[in-house]
Amino acid sequence: MNFWPKIHQLTGKNSRRKLCTARAPVLPGQDSSQGLKETSKEVSVRIYFFDTSALQHRYLNAADSCGVRRIVSDERVLCYIADWTIVEMASTLARRCRQLSFSHQKFDRLESRFFGVIASGRLKVRTTSTRDFTRARDLLRCAGIVKKRRLSSGDALIAASCLDLAYQEKQRITFCTSDNPLHSILSDITAFTSALHLKFFRPPIVP
Repeated sequence: MNFWPKIHQLTGKNSRRKLCTARAPVLPGQDSSQGLKETSKEVSVRIYFFDTSALQHRYLNAADSCGVRRIVSDERVLCYIADWTIVEMASTLARRCRQLSFSHQKFDRLESRFFGVIASGRLKVRTTSTRDFTRARDLLRCAGIVKKRRLSSGDALIAASCLDLAYQEKQRITFCTSDNPLHSILSDITAFTSALHLKFFRPPIVP
């Protein structure tokens, strides 16, 4: 299926870039005065969304590994990742294995554990949509041009996927990251801070 014409339609001259505005986008069918659900009485199941930098803690022995493992194993919450993380996780685990002089057998075991958690349903994979591509482009423009900050395309796409899930579920979602630049950029954009709880895990220290 060729989705690029749809992206062109979404990004035409009539589209408005709202990520850098002081006012967060309004949910479809929602009055601007209504907020996202966030109290324990309003939200039945809490949702966590992990980027690759945070999820890697589950497969390494780092300072915040126990915290990440506890969240992913907690059956009272839902945990999501973007489909892009499947590719990034292979790259991240390979880099850590090189740094720690692990064998390819160790890499295979770590990657197998990752896919095992997905197969068990504890990690739900969210498919990237054309809307995510559009929001990611807007985020890259906002970060790189307006705020003069560096942001990778993968990080922008994952953040956009999480934001869209919050709008879809009509509740605030906890976005987990260990990426300092990404956390700093999102913390400075109202569209993200109004829809997400940003949770930062310390980056793993590799000797």
